[in-house]
Amino acid sequence: RKHSRGNGQTEAAAFRKIARFEAFLKRCSAAGTAFAPLSRLVDSNEHVTWEEFEAALEAMHYRPARASDLMDIREAFFDSANNFDRALWSQFLSRSALNSGAQAFAQFVGDHAPAIARRCKRYDKNRDGTVSSLRFKQIIMDKGWEGEVDEKDMQPFLVPGEVDRVSYEHLSEDTARAKLNRAVCRAVSRGISVKDLIEVKDRTKSGKLSLVNVHRLVVDLGLSILEDKRLPGDSSLDQLGDSGTRRQLDRINQLRQARAIRADKHGVFEGLILEGKTDDRETLEDNQLSIVRRYREGQKRDLIGSLLRASITRQVLIHPSFAVASYFEVIVANPYSHEERFKIHIPDAELRCIVDGEEWRYYRDRVKPAWSDICDHPNLFTPVEHEMITPDSLELTLAPSESVSVPFVFVSFAHGQHDASVAPVAAGKAPPIRARTIPVRFTSARYGHTTLLVNVQVAPRPYTPDRVLHLASGAEESLKASLRICDVHPPNGELFVHAVDPMAAVQWRDPDVTVKYRMQPGATGEFFVMLYNDPYHASLYALWHICVQPLQRIDFHGVLGQTCSKELIVKGDRFSRRVQCYSSCPSEVDLVPAGAFQLVAAAYNKISVNFRPLRQTAPGETKQVRIHLVDVDSQELVSAWHMRATAAAPEVSKTFQIELPLHQAAHKKIAYVNPWPAARVFQLHTSDPISVRVKEERLDIPAKSKSYIRLWFAAEHRPVTKDTLIFVNDDRGQNEECLLIRTNFIE
Repeated sequence: RKHSRGNGQTEAAAFRKIARFEAFLKRCSAAGTAFAPLSRLVDSNEHVTWEEFEAALEAMHYRPARASDLMDIREAFFDSANNFDRALWSQFLSRSALNSGAQAFAQFVGDHAPAIARRCKRYDKNRDGTVSSLRFKQIIMDKGWEGEVDEKDMQPFLVPGEVDRVSYEHLSEDTARAKLNRAVCRAVSRGISVKDLIEVKDRTKSGKLSLVNVHRLVVDLGLSILEDKRLPGDSSLDQLGDSGTRRQLDRINQLRQARAIRADKHGVFEGLILEGKTDDRETLEDNQLSIVRRYREGQKRDLIGSLLRASITRQVLIHPSFAVASYFEVIVANPYSHEERFKIHIPDAELRCIVDGEEWRYYRDRVKPAWSDICDHPNLFTPVEHEMITPDSLELTLAPSESVSVPFVFVSFAHGQHDASVAPVAAGKAPPIRARTIPVRFTSARYGHTTLLVNVQVAPRPYTPDRVLHLASGAEESLKASLRICDVHPPNGELFVHAVDPMAAVQWRDPDVTVKYRMQPGATGEFFVMLYNDPYHASLYALWHICVQPLQRIDFHGVLGQTCSKELIVKGDRFSRRVQCYSSCPSEVDLVPAGAFQLVAAAYNKISVNFRPLRQTAPGETKQVRIHLVDVDSQELVSAWHMRATAAAPEVSKTFQIELPLHQAAHKKIAYVNPWPAARVFQLHTSDPISVRVKEERLDIPAKSKSYIRLWFAAEHRPVTKDTLIFVNDDRGQNEECLLIRTNFIE
């Protein structure tokens, strides 16, 4: 069919000249813009000028590849009098299968119907199956629609009688109403006027359709009625006298029967030819047999593929535990009639293939396999081969039809426990061993085919440490400890220790294990030490769980017999509690308050520490003292400090020589003069309260007066000479004088 233009060109020639313009419009439609400016111009205006048409193209950001493209578009749709050819525009859209305006919008909604329905249901607060028009537009924009949405585009989706409510139920429900709505959307997107179809069926112009015309309308929309459920007393179909209508309904019934046996996996129905005669059963049976034949041919490839995969797949189930090796062997055979090289692919770092012959022999002799083909097939036992598998590329070379055993070992150092009530990562704990399936593939290096697939199913089980050790160290310091094992003599005489934590260093020094651990600021240290009987980590001897508590550090430097004090600051909890302080050296450390006291909530509480050393520390040596603040009611540790102290020797002002007999206690007194011009109170202490004790620890002496220091000496049963210091301090604990008592016990 030709259409003469003013310049004599044909319609087909005009369409060929605007091929680039047609491709541009298709790109716009695919992107969701639907060339809205151009379609609205044509649909809303009866007379369209070339200037308006060109302005709409600029609004669409159309950039012609050549200068003559605009002239070709104008010659295609405008005559010499600058009149727009609307009929030729419609033919162009139909020929190019382009959707414009409401058609493209309806097509877009139909393509994304399930997702749009789910979003609408989320915002449907009234649960009445409708949302507002603004919300519906926003959902469409979020799904990727780039064009504008006007009232004309929204008209098919509005609730009858409403101007701002949109019904979305038909977009997701698999009901007859939903299917009919989607069919209407598809018809609108193809440019079919559903209103015209209804008016053609309504010949009496009564605004109603008979049931027969409704069936015809459904067929015209591309649907078919698969079930015929008539209402009681409805005899409209029985009164049909039109043979054409009966013939159409018979064809629908035949189509329903054919679709009932269709099982093509792609859902494609081909080759069904319905003849005009309804009683031609032979043709229907031939079509049904052809459908069954095509179905069998399509399923044959999948069935053969599934059988082949099942024949080369092997399932291995292991139950590993933390730091315990799970050893198993798999039998691998060469299915080719020639020598072939195979590659082993292991996608998990915790599963490895044993490539060392000595290690393989040790595992086979000492470790019970977690799973093995050899247990089920003893005749397939193969000896240990050295250098059978290359260490770098994990390649294995087999002779024709040769079978060998390939060893594997699974070791995991993920020490989290499996607890269904607590998520390990969310709770700040270490993750446990993941329950998973590891696919191990053996592939041919020449052909790339997978000859064996081993699915290693990991089902972890819990573990229990052999020892739990609680240590303490100063914050941001390095912990150094020597730990003695329970058995003095290990089974093999030597142990191989291993720690996963990079901040921990362990070493075996018979019969102790030395541990070095660097504390992190503000965190409690926790790590595991594994002791193995062999260097391959195959046999676990013991598992230690070590917890390191960071303590606040206090440094003291004093003189023997002299008191030095410091204050500790403790912040209260959310509630008040009764607490008491304890020290590991009560003879030298006094805590104030000494008894139980109230720890004020949400406040800073002060504790005084008085340190009076009684023994001198060697050069380079420090005294380690632990101070704990404990809740009296719940026995909970509230706070802890690590005290490090050094003590220097005082200056001795006087020395006294005393001789005492053996096997009996003695009493002595020493004269002491107050050198001050005022009365003073002196406090007396000895460096060895067990051997020498002061009878009166408080001595009140007037100015320039003399008094006596009365001493009690414990009995000794062998001749010995002892030196004891007597500290004379003032009321503040500062040393006034230091007296040396040298006692000789003789027969």
